[in-house]
Amino acid sequence: VAGVIGFFASNVTMTLGAGALVRPLRIVDATQLHGPWLLMLASLALVIACGWRRGAISRRAGVLLLAAYPIAILLLVRA
Repeated sequence: VAGVIGFFASNVTMTLGAGALVRPLRIVDATQLHGPWLLMLASLALVIACGWRRGAISRRAGVLLLAAYPIAILLLVRA
C-alpha cells in the first residue's frame, strides 16, 4: 500500500516539480488528470484486496500485481 501511494506521490511531486523548474507547466484540460487518478485508486484497491483476507500478500497475488503493472503503464501512456 505504501509503495503504491509513495510511487504516485513521488511521481507527482518530483516529476512535475522538476518539469515546472525547467518550464512553467500549463494545464489546459484538467479532465485529463482523471484517468491517472482513477488508476491510482484502482491500484491501491487491488493491493488492499489482495492482502485483506490473510493480512499478507500471497505469491499468487504477487504474480497478479506484477502482471497488472505493465497494463497500468500502458493505460497511463495511452491517457
